[in-house]
Amino acid sequence: MFSAPLRRALAPLLLVVALGCGGAFRQAMDRGDAMAASGNWDAAAAAYAEAVQLDPEDEEARAKLQQAKRSQAARRVEKAKALLAAGNARDAMVPFFEATKIDPSNAEARDGYARAKSKVLTDAETALAQGQLKLAYELARHVLLIEPADGQAAALEAKAKEKIAEAAVARAEESEKKGLLSLALVDYGEALQFAPRHPRAQERAADIRGRLRTQVTYWVALKNFDGEKRTDDFGADVNADVLSRQIDPSLPLRVVSSMPAEPKDKSYRLQGMRLGGVFRNYQFDRTSSRADRRCEYVCGKQQKPNPQYATAEAEMRAAQSALGSAEGRVSAAKAAVPAAERARDSAKQRADSARQELSRAEQDLSSCKSSSGGQANACNAEQQRRDRAKTEADRAETDQRDAERALDDAKGEQSDAESDLTFKRMDAESKKRAFESTPSTIEVDKICPHRYSVETVRVAGEVECVLRGEGLYDTTPVLSRPVTGRFATEDETFPAQPGLCAEVAKADPLRLPSEADVKAQVLASAISATTTEIVGTFDGYRRNYLARAREAERDGRADEAADLYLRFLLTRGEKDKSPDFDTAKKALAKLRGVEKTAVELAISSGSAG
Repeated sequence: MFSAPLRRALAPLLLVVALGCGGAFRQAMDRGDAMAASGNWDAAAAAYAEAVQLDPEDEEARAKLQQAKRSQAARRVEKAKALLAAGNARDAMVPFFEATKIDPSNAEARDGYARAKSKVLTDAETALAQGQLKLAYELARHVLLIEPADGQAAALEAKAKEKIAEAAVARAEESEKKGLLSLALVDYGEALQFAPRHPRAQERAADIRGRLRTQVTYWVALKNFDGEKRTDDFGADVNADVLSRQIDPSLPLRVVSSMPAEPKDKSYRLQGMRLGGVFRNYQFDRTSSRADRRCEYVCGKQQKPNPQYATAEAEMRAAQSALGSAEGRVSAAKAAVPAAERARDSAKQRADSARQELSRAEQDLSSCKSSSGGQANACNAEQQRRDRAKTEADRAETDQRDAERALDDAKGEQSDAESDLTFKRMDAESKKRAFESTPSTIEVDKICPHRYSVETVRVAGEVECVLRGEGLYDTTPVLSRPVTGRFATEDETFPAQPGLCAEVAKADPLRLPSEADVKAQVLASAISATTTEIVGTFDGYRRNYLARAREAERDGRADEAADLYLRFLLTRGEKDKSPDFDTAKKALAKLRGVEKTAVELAISSGSAG
């Protein structure tokens, strides 16, 4: 329990909290009432639940929340009953189940859920028996999503998955026999979706994936890279290894020094181009320019006004002025004490005199009462005198107390003024010593400018390479365009100039590559540009698969479209982010009547991605 002082201290805060909670509680209740009136029982229940959380002891809020939950459940039961009556037991399960969770006492919800679930499981068994394997799987899966521990549903799902996988393998093997490798691979992917460890599906999918990946590989067989007289040596450094280093190794794109052997499998031909090039127009330039720069250095000492001197003087003057004010305050305080003492003494004398008069008036009143024999109004005069004396005595005592307080105040002010004077005197003396010890001028570094000349030398090189790519089997142009290799760098130099600025104390020699080094960098740039063109040509090649797939799909040639979509997907590298690949997955899945996951498993070594 809080102590009385703590309760008094906390009272304002507790009141604010109570008012705030009361306001939020009332708002939640009003919102719940409005939602209930409109028949929105979900929103009403949420509002009443908020109110109960704010005030768990409120009976009205708890009762309204309970009623809202019952209405929520009733609404779901009505919806589920309509679905069940229409023969849609699968969709009826969810609202029945939700109703049992919202209102566990709702027997109709429990019974309805049991009937709907039983019907769904019966439908799943029937579908499985009739060979409608995916329907059986979906129905069993629907039950498991609501009740993950249902044993009957789990058994049905496992059986359906097993049969789906076996059916997919059977279709794949049939497609293999017909030479339809792409279609077989997708079916093996579906088998792996439903039976990830299926040995036959794993083995055949890996083999077919590798074979198709080989078939879509794009080969770039290098021819000669020649050049003019000044560039004849460039081509000697262009080879397959150099070009391959800048190509993503996960792409089915290979640069080779000579034509690869024709495949033993005569169902396809190698894809790619023979590529050569001519270097020309090599240029090397060395240029220089000069520019003046400025720096500063310490060239001696000089005197300058001390900025602290004026500050110290101002502080001393202010302290002296404050000391004078303090001395005046002490004088005034000392003068006020004697006057206060006199006022106190005078008030004391008046009070003593008034008390004596009161004493005499009381004695006379007492004597009158004793001798009057109790006659009424006999002592009125004495009584009035006594009352006047009492009033005067009270007033005099009050004046005396006021005078004594005034005297105490005067003495307190004198003491305070003397203490303040002591402090002000010490401060004034300190500020005076500080001023006297502060020089009026100080010695500082003298800064002098220095101008110097900087030479900037720039070296640059450039070469053009005309790429000529043609088909592997004929002279059809595949790539015909120039690329440019460029490199440029520059450096500054100036002689040492010791004794001046630090930045020119040491010489800055030129650090520039030789013409041979520049030429090597120019060649590296040209090779990088050539690699970019090779990858661009490959991208055009693989997008041709996508374009042909879409055309075949539009024309109703489903198997051909599926084959082309799959080949396009197998050209994807690990770094490719184009949304076209996801679009192709969806299109292929739709054509083959499988889920996108099956396609992903087919093309990605057994892991969906």
